[in-house]
Amino acid sequence: TMDLVAYSGYMFVYLSLEVLLGMFSTYAYYLSWIWFSIASGVFLVKTAKRIIFSESQRHPDMNVNYVLLCIAAVQFPLGYFMGVLP
Repeated sequence: TMDLVAYSGYMFVYLSLEVLLGMFSTYAYYLSWIWFSIASGVFLVKTAKRIIFSESQRHPDMNVNYVLLCIAAVQFPLGYFMGVLP
């Protein structure tokens, strides 16, 4: 579980780049927000899938797919609200 917490810290690297690009252009900010949210979602889903399935081989659970979907979906509002320019 600490692995997931550590991997979620990568969002701040993306946010720093988003804010930096946002200082130059609003268009660049929104384009980078979409790109980095997708990249972060894909990265976290692939990593979480590997961790969750390796730990739950003894007890397969179908709700894991919903958890992975929520992890990916949360990246968009999280990236937006944490990186909104004042």
